[in-house]
Amino acid sequence: MIRWALLSAHYRQPLDWTPELLEQSRKALDRLYGALRRAKDVPMDQALEAPAEVIAALEDDLNTPQAISCFFEVSSAIERAVTAGDTVAIAANKARLIEAGALLGFLQADPDSWFEGDASDDLKAQVEDLLKRRVEARTAKDWTAADAIRAELDALGVVVMDGPAGATWRMKD
Repeated sequence: MIRWALLSAHYRQPLDWTPELLEQSRKALDRLYGALRRAKDVPMDQALEAPAEVIAALEDDLNTPQAISCFFEVSSAIERAVTAGDTVAIAANKARLIEAGALLGFLQADPDSWFEGDASDDLKAQVEDLLKRRVEARTAKDWTAADAIRAELDALGVVVMDGPAGATWRMKD
């Protein structure tokens, strides 16, 4: 996260180091890891290289902000492919994103590990059980129970992210 914050500005420009920059960096990495998490069931193509746009940006006076913007273009392509169910495009773009990340030392962790942080196995099991109970409560339209479970997860330091494919979670910062 700190590396992302440092590379978010061009090396010739001043860097406005603030807590907001770190939060912004965390959200950016969450977005990229989120795309990889949604594509985790599709094996990636092994023969692809990093996107030419990323390499061109880095060759252009080490323009890391431009290279980073390319990460989001590839991430968006993954999201569109996931929505369309296009496994060929998912595999190709997943490989492109991971290879692009490798150039700058990003996106090398397992997406689930990124979101789970340093949670113990016991905590992970507890969270998964609570999420299962929350899904059951929501299915039964028992909103009070679902909200209570979400509050319990919040007290454990867990952020629940609801999406079309179900709920995922991550540890709070």
